[in-house]
Amino acid sequence: MQKFLLTTLCLSAALTIGATAPVFNKAIKPTQAQKTGVSLFESFENAELTNFNSEESQTWLPENWTRESKTQPEPATINKWFRYAQASTYYPAPTDGSNFMMLLPIGNTEQDEWLISPSVKIQEGDILSFHALLSPLYFFKTGKEYQDENNGYEWIEQVIRQRFRVMVKEGDNDWIVLHDFAEALMGKTVKEITELEEEMSAALKEYSFPLDVYAGKEIRIGFQYLGSEGNSMFLDEVRVGLPEMTTSYIPNFCTQYYGTVSNALPQAAPEPIALMPPFAPLYWMNLTDYVKDASYTWTYANPEGEGTLTTDEDELMDVYYSPRYNEEGLFISRDNWYDNPTLTAEAPGYAGSSFTAPGKFQVGGRGEAQVGGETMQFGLMPLSPAQYGLNFASLIREDEFGTFPIFGYGAGTDKFWTDYTFNGQNEEGEYAHLTAIMNFMYPAASPLVVSGGWVNAYGKVNPDAEFTYEIYPMVEVEDGYVPADKPMAAATCKGEDFLISDDGIFAYFTIPFKFATPVLIDETYPSYIVKLSGFRSPEVTYFAPMQTWKPAMVGYGFLEKEISFNGNVGTSLSSMANIANEYGDMAGAFALNLDGCYPWLECDTDEIDLGAGTTADVNMESYYNAEQFTVECSSWINASVSGQGNRCKLSVSAAEYDSDIRAGFVKVSAPGVSKEFTVVQKKSSIEDIITDNGNATVVAVYTLSGAQVSTDNLAPGIYIARYSDGSARKLYVK
Repeated sequence: MQKFLLTTLCLSAALTIGATAPVFNKAIKPTQAQKTGVSLFESFENAELTNFNSEESQTWLPENWTRESKTQPEPATINKWFRYAQASTYYPAPTDGSNFMMLLPIGNTEQDEWLISPSVKIQEGDILSFHALLSPLYFFKTGKEYQDENNGYEWIEQVIRQRFRVMVKEGDNDWIVLHDFAEALMGKTVKEITELEEEMSAALKEYSFPLDVYAGKEIRIGFQYLGSEGNSMFLDEVRVGLPEMTTSYIPNFCTQYYGTVSNALPQAAPEPIALMPPFAPLYWMNLTDYVKDASYTWTYANPEGEGTLTTDEDELMDVYYSPRYNEEGLFISRDNWYDNPTLTAEAPGYAGSSFTAPGKFQVGGRGEAQVGGETMQFGLMPLSPAQYGLNFASLIREDEFGTFPIFGYGAGTDKFWTDYTFNGQNEEGEYAHLTAIMNFMYPAASPLVVSGGWVNAYGKVNPDAEFTYEIYPMVEVEDGYVPADKPMAAATCKGEDFLISDDGIFAYFTIPFKFATPVLIDETYPSYIVKLSGFRSPEVTYFAPMQTWKPAMVGYGFLEKEISFNGNVGTSLSSMANIANEYGDMAGAFALNLDGCYPWLECDTDEIDLGAGTTADVNMESYYNAEQFTVECSSWINASVSGQGNRCKLSVSAAEYDSDIRAGFVKVSAPGVSKEFTVVQKKSSIEDIITDNGNATVVAVYTLSGAQVSTDNLAPGIYIARYSDGSARKLYVK
């Protein structure tokens, strides 16, 4: 099955049908800094010129760069090399920062347009690299005079009409061609060039060329458009220097991120925030390209206090962080944000390279942040919309009246998936219908407590429509893993309960879901899926789920389709990454937010010794407040919890005891956390419990409920032993 390319000519944010588009957080693309071993780096950024439509911004050039037009008469600004940005989805995404250089040719006019770098001295081993979007089909003349209609439109004569050339000039010498993209394709068939068109024109692509012959010399680099009737060209991230190691890392696959708020209008967090479990091993995986003799340095936040620590291990793993509390002893999400680690890589013959993931990470709790002075709660997603953008995918309908959603439902969606699945050759009764969308997720070392969720979308849904939101564990079968037959949690929501942004024909909306009881995403199962269904319904006019937009290294979004083929009906699961947008394959996640948190309940002891007294207090650390706990205890014990954060306290009391010794238990629990304590009380005449019994012998053994048992053939478990010297201690039998 071939991948479907969502071309820039067909992309739509549904503005053609009267939507009022919200201002989404743009995908964060950090600007690279100049690095060791790099003589020239330019991505055409200028923070002072923010209006990319202004003449000043479009004609701006970096220091010592020049623009030359040898076209007569001299073209307008946009028909020469000019600075621009991704003004809409009709434009590609810059590869570094927010801007690029581009050129719009003038139809039949013969043009000769140059963009020239400053002079740079070449070192041994230097290479030239840059990112460009090119359309190779436009390099050559087409039509009946040049192509054979009876032979798949292959060449009769292959004639160049447009060139994109990389030129080099040493001192006052003439310009020399380093690479001519059109000339390099001479001899290739139309079919071969058509295949290259998708690769070279879908997004800016990196190209690189050695500069060994210029080592020790001063040169300038020229980018030349030459010809007529060409297509637009885009250029970004021009670099001269030693080869660069592509340094990167990703955190645990189980990491969840701040998603969106549950308001009607979808809104992402101001920056990417990863949510990680406290008191659990955290892990960052080094994904740097392999280079012989490479060395690595990790710089990461000190788990024990201020400042940073470093390690030269290949991976950063088994780092434990504990929650931090304010002066009142409370946990505040913002106070538990840490800077992401920085990974630095070095190797002989390569430029030094560092990578720091954008945003921060939070240890414990839930997604909460102050935005504009208001505390907002964010759902959790496997990818950050603050980093990867937030949008929905749609295509223009064949009747050219509006659009239809690809990953949802509307007029045209069924036909799209049927044509996609059968390549337009389905027989009568054969079809492919999209029935559900899903996010895949892994559990962390500590349980994630989920009480429901919400889904962000765009469209029009009748009040009687009913959507279902479910979580399924993945279970092992002979050929791998599949979703369990039944969900572990499910909730429904009708259209009348949607949170809708406005009363227009089409609107952005949020679908809230609440589970009857919270569920745990933990290591009971290897993985889980979050699933939304119910949108393929007569009660739904148009449903387009929001999703992350820029491709990630790992894709979590999946599709469930019902397929009828050759008289049989079955279900198919596939990745959303089989569809591409202007950034490339849509390896992303749907805005299926989890209403979840990482709680904790910690205490330095699991034993409470009342001695000969009747009361005891035990200090604990807790995410939950006292009212959220359930307390169970032996019948002779009274126990209660008070406080929150690091001022949480367990109070235990009991009446005086007349016999030698008794033992019991107290269990404190809330969703995702549990702590059990052994409670021991003795007659006032018995000495305090000690831990060093010396040569004392056991004279009696008691269960935790206080019943004395024989020491012969004790069953596995926990007991209280009383010794001949009057001491007592916990006894473990395995």
